[in-house]
Amino acid sequence: WTCRPQQSFMRWGEKFIEQFFSQGDLEKQIGITVSPFCDRDIVSPAKCQISFLLVVVHPFVSAYCALFEHVKKDLIDEGFDINRAQLATIAR
Repeated sequence: WTCRPQQSFMRWGEKFIEQFFSQGDLEKQIGITVSPFCDRDIVSPAKCQISFLLVVVHPFVSAYCALFEHVKKDLIDEGFDINRAQLATIAR
């Protein structure tokens, strides 16, 4: 979802962060420590998504593109950069 057109990216990003927050809500209900990025009371959704993109998604996608040469890495990087910039604007 990170390299898709911006409208699709934003919609899936909202679902992604809501899944994290739902997990955090359940963890609070049962009285255990809330997992990183899952506490809706303290986490900035845009900052969380930027971190996830940079730490998890980008390295994975880069390795995938290196392994499968037919994948258009420049197209993926372009979508990634546009969406990361959008999140950075929101996070300010």
